Amino acid sequence: MLLEAALHKELVEGDLEQAIQLYKDIISKQGADRGVVAKALLKMGRCYEKLGKPEAHQVYEQVLGEYPDQPEPARLASERLQRLKTNQSAGAEKVAAAGPTYRPILDKGLRLRPQYWLGAPFDFSPSGGEFVFQASAKVGSTIRSRLDISDDTGTLIRPLVADFETWFGFRLPRWSPDGQQIAYVAQQRRSPPEDVAAIFVVSPKGGQARQIGPTFPLQGDASQDLCWTPDGRHLTYLCPNGIYTLALDGSDPQLMPRINVQWTMVLGGYSPDGRWLAFHRMQEGIPGEIDLWILPAQGGRALRLTHAPGIDVHPAWSRDGRALYFVSSRGGYPNLWKLQLDTKTGLPLGEAQQVTFFSDAEVKHPRLFADGRQMAFALEKRSHEIWIADVAHPEAAKAVARGSSPRLSPDGRTVYYIGEGPDQKGIFAVPREGGTAKRLTESEPLSHFYLSFDLSPDGRTLAYYADEGNGAYLYTLSANGGTPRRRMTQATKENLSTPHWSPDGSQLAYTHQNSLFVLPAQGGQPRKLADLYIWAIISWSPDGKHIGALAYARAEEEVAVFVVSSSGGEPKRLTAPEELGYKEGLAWHPDSQRLAYMRYLPKRTETGADSELRQVYLDGRPSSLLINQPEHWDYIGTWAPDGNRFFFLSYPANGEGGLYIHDLESKTTKLFASGGGALPTWSGDGETISWVIRNRISQLWLMENFR
Repeated sequence: MLLEAALHKELVEGDLEQAIQLYKDIISKQGADRGVVAKALLKMGRCYEKLGKPEAHQVYEQVLGEYPDQPEPARLASERLQRLKTNQSAGAEKVAAAGPTYRPILDKGLRLRPQYWLGAPFDFSPSGGEFVFQASAKVGSTIRSRLDISDDTGTLIRPLVADFETWFGFRLPRWSPDGQQIAYVAQQRRSPPEDVAAIFVVSPKGGQARQIGPTFPLQGDASQDLCWTPDGRHLTYLCPNGIYTLALDGSDPQLMPRINVQWTMVLGGYSPDGRWLAFHRMQEGIPGEIDLWILPAQGGRALRLTHAPGIDVHPAWSRDGRALYFVSSRGGYPNLWKLQLDTKTGLPLGEAQQVTFFSDAEVKHPRLFADGRQMAFALEKRSHEIWIADVAHPEAAKAVARGSSPRLSPDGRTVYYIGEGPDQKGIFAVPREGGTAKRLTESEPLSHFYLSFDLSPDGRTLAYYADEGNGAYLYTLSANGGTPRRRMTQATKENLSTPHWSPDGSQLAYTHQNSLFVLPAQGGQPRKLADLYIWAIISWSPDGKHIGALAYARAEEEVAVFVVSSSGGEPKRLTAPEELGYKEGLAWHPDSQRLAYMRYLPKRTETGADSELRQVYLDGRPSSLLINQPEHWDYIGTWAPDGNRFFFLSYPANGEGGLYIHDLESKTTKLFASGGGALPTWSGDGETISWVIRNRISQLWLMENFR
């Protein structure tokens, strides 16, 4: 895509002149989308600004004069034009002339995790001449963790810490302020099955690592991070039961008072004067809303710094302590932003300003060094490819589009999916042979777990929720496109369950507040079937007699599997109350007599597994184990039409994972596709299959000339 190429030239390669030429090519194309042209003009104006050229004024005025119907580009053009005029009046015509410069340091070997509640997997020496990072090595058939050190070009790499004795899982490396030591966290498995962690320090030159302080408990990946105090005499670490400060002599750790640890917290380090400790954490009860906070270093009341929708994460202090750099999704893709602070009160001074402008990659973990003149950050680009093949010949699979949540038409000739990439949000349809995709919606439907929309059994109608700011609305839309039909209003966007068609396509099941409804496909009034506290997932049985659900009966209870008659009545709980553990996914067997689901185990088992796939039965039998691969995170799955094979997502403890197949007759499990990123979908006759391959590129970049 031409716009993506132009953005790459501008933001990644820093070739502004070539980027301007590509933006001009987009603008001059006959029949180009007005929204795309307005964005290209806006980006071209930014390039002119960075080059200090007066053409920036003309471009922004062109956006305002010719594209007032494009609200976001028009708003931004107005802001940039006003800023340029203000700068000129102050005699600062070239204030934005230079702009940041970038260069890649490491393009392979960096182990990044998608969760925002995990600390940075790398750190730089105070001078910036070297960096340490989490890496891995294959020993036989096993992937082992280690820490590696490299120079600032990413070429002279040597191991620092590798597996020793019973310790493993080396992570969160942190260079001391004087550059003489590197601290890190390591993990150890105890019996009964229980993981603990401890902090170690080692010289950057290598040698024997030294444990400091006692071990502390772990709870999965939650609540773990580590940072040095500015004087280099202590380490502050975050664990599930508090924030502690530990002296290098290993004396008793001191608990930071009056601060509640939350599982999404990550430390951003101390301000240079040691007065404040920055961190991020999620708003209670609002998933996906994460904000920046600072805390007095001696303990006390935390101050919330940001309130924008989405994520504000990974804070990093400027050299003078007067600002925090952080990653925010408020502009779309997670980019680097800067917030000025009052050093005495800790309160923000004005609004945050955007620093980087990547549009198809995510910035993570900014780290400042070299007296604040340089900054490194991880850049992660994730993409998903939709593949399709005849079930009998999976080796002849073909990638047909970039996107997620595929749904195959009954005849297997069309794939419906959610687009991915700049200006590709929304529902699309593409022929199974590939080619030009047809856009069906302008905006992306609200996603819930692994499904964003449902396709009716006859392949004629899509059903989905759309976010319109004041709430979520249920829509149906012809599979050929056209005008969506609003079917009902959803008061809130939380706890949505994706709507689901009945097997004969005559009814659409959906949830509203605490109730489960069915709606006639051709129109009419909805009919309430049942009430529960929260409906997480709903799914119609293949025979149309029941609707299965993952739901909460009451606020104080755990999620359980329920079934409701399609004619209505009291929900029947299928999983036993004593079966603890969070549950996800719901898959009916073709016989309509059982459902599969994923269960997160409250405590690691003897085999090392902490998740499993189970089956539950309509006849009231106790649930039974379906799949449990030791050392794998066995996630959600779905049955093949023949009912003999179960396809599911699984991720090894060390590795990328993928889509697996479990054969019920042979009781064997094998990998179907590496990097699997979604559950497969089949044509009506079961002869065509489509699935998603997830690709992830993790790089380390260096930035200079930033503000």
